[in-house]
Amino acid sequence: MRLLKYILIFVLVLRLVSADIVLSEVMYNPTQASDTDAEWIELYNTGPNQVDLTDYQIDGSDFDDVVLGPNQFLVVARELIDTTDEDLDSFETIWGNNDGVWDENDNFLAVDGILSLTDADTIIVTSPTTSEILTYNSTQGGLNGYTLEKIDLLGINDPANWIQSANLGGTPGYSESQQLEQHPNTLDVVVQVKNPLPVVENIDLTDDDPNPGYQIQPNYKQVKQVSFETTITDLGSTSNIKDVLITVKNTTHQLVKQTDLDNYSAVYTTIFDMQPTDLAKIYTIELTVTTLDGSTTTLNVDFEYLGLMSMTLQESTLDFGILNPGTTSNQTQVTVLNEGNVVLDLEISGDDLHGVTNTLLASNIEYGEILFQQLSNLPSIFDFNVDPGLNKFLNFRLQIPQDTQPDMYTGAITVVGVAQ
Repeated sequence: MRLLKYILIFVLVLRLVSADIVLSEVMYNPTQASDTDAEWIELYNTGPNQVDLTDYQIDGSDFDDVVLGPNQFLVVARELIDTTDEDLDSFETIWGNNDGVWDENDNFLAVDGILSLTDADTIIVTSPTTSEILTYNSTQGGLNGYTLEKIDLLGINDPANWIQSANLGGTPGYSESQQLEQHPNTLDVVVQVKNPLPVVENIDLTDDDPNPGYQIQPNYKQVKQVSFETTITDLGSTSNIKDVLITVKNTTHQLVKQTDLDNYSAVYTTIFDMQPTDLAKIYTIELTVTTLDGSTTTLNVDFEYLGLMSMTLQESTLDFGILNPGTTSNQTQVTVLNEGNVVLDLEISGDDLHGVTNTLLASNIEYGEILFQQLSNLPSIFDFNVDPGLNKFLNFRLQIPQDTQPDMYTGAITVVGVAQ
């Protein structure tokens, strides 16, 4: 009976020591590297004694032998040190000092183990006498490079006792919640750094003039199509680019990706129209690049729309009819159409009117809109102010002097458009 008592006590002590090893943190969805390089779990010794983990297993697989001291953490990593795989990533390159080895310079214990974690999983840590079981899923947190951390290290593995880490990448080698209890005046600092903003490498625009800058020549009575091309670089990936737009003349145009130069740079193009009657002036194109996370890069580029002067008289003949000496004709209208893209005034001159044997001076002809002025043989500027694409009426009338001899008089009036 005495022997039996001792045996019972011995077995009980072993179970208590074994139960001191608990799961304290799980990285099951790393974004710092691939799952095979960056998955890990963390164990913690809650007891007052050292525990030899030689016979411990995780999900039925062994991990490197280690003795874990009281209140000490141990990370079991899927790839502690980079192996012969294609990349250079490992637990050590991300959470260590990236010197290619794991030693005391990395400040906490970590070993290799065989792991393969999913977003909804059960982890079983077993010893010869007991087991530690954690069942979790992604609704508890821990996605996108964060971890699941145990809040009360002495508590049970209830979902309410696990929380997503405040730090991206978690806190391997120590407990965030434990650290806050020990240092209540410590502030956790968390910052997420986005990808750099997209960079506009160059812009190419239709250019009809060798002078510096961009000059675009209008087409006579036809739409001018202007080509716009730009190269955009995003150091994350061209797949981060959501929209590339330009705005010109209060109209927005979507650019289309034409080709990827590499993983980070691509060429985008579009075409916009300039009307033959759009004013000759400096126009601004606003380029906007938007990424998937809503960040934007904007750049403005100017171009000069060159002047095109074109004017048409809708009538070809001024017929004042039959008049008597000493009278003035009714007003006769001539329609002036501005087909260019600059505001026009007029330069007007006229010949004397000649009959078979007689002459009627050009100064007897008057022109104007409301107020009239005499026609001259020499060109004279008339402030007419007709806008591009519009027409205005120019009025003419003829005074017949009292001593004018009967005859059929003919002549010509020249009307030329001039830019203001």
